[in-house]
Amino acid sequence: MIDAIVTMGFSISDAYSRADDYVPAMDGYRPQARQHCYRGFVPDLGTIAADDVTQVAEALFMLTNHPDGVEADLTASGARLTLPAAAVEALRVYVRGAYRDAGGRDGYVRALSVGDTVSLRQGFTSATVACERVGWTPVRF
Repeated sequence: MIDAIVTMGFSISDAYSRADDYVPAMDGYRPQARQHCYRGFVPDLGTIAADDVTQVAEALFMLTNHPDGVEADLTASGARLTLPAAAVEALRVYVRGAYRDAGGRDGYVRALSVGDTVSLRQGFTSATVACERVGWTPVRF
């Protein structure tokens, strides 16, 4: 299995962006928006093609939005989530670590939503996607 570095970027509206009437959950991803980021090492994730980073993002979305009932959620959405079970388990451990490391800091780690990003780096390959109202959009730098 291949190890990876996964980053969840939680977009926030600050005084500067609010002056521009930017609210991530309503307006979606904005490249210059501030983010709280949680980066972690995920061992044994497996090889994920850059085109499949949306699968990782979708799994993280489900794991952060439904941490208690995620097994049922992942099974119910199995038609669209094609990650191997071992990869999903590795991501589950990553999310648990994110919440543990946050130590209750408000807004530091929360459920992924519109405007947030997920980045995946494996070796020399990396890809980032942003959560939009419908699905995930590749982020170009």
